[in-house]
Amino acid sequence: MESTASVAECANPGCKVAFERFGVGRLYVFPISDPLEWGLPEHAKQKVVWLCPVCCRQMQVRLNRRKRNVQLIKRHETEKAA
Repeated sequence: MESTASVAECANPGCKVAFERFGVGRLYVFPISDPLEWGLPEHAKQKVVWLCPVCCRQMQVRLNRRKRNVQLIKRHETEKAA
């Protein structure tokens, strides 16, 4: 599953929960060296996305540097318990 996520709302395209405060859900921060290719301002040094509390129990985020996008990966049962 791919997403063009930002931190404004959940990175899951099927979820429209808005980011309201830190400490709720999970924030992912990835360092990047080519912000313009990611559609970010030239001065940006990282891509930041957020998963809401419900979605972060079911999936995690991975950055695909080759395709310049965010991918959502389903968590395995052992990762959900941790």
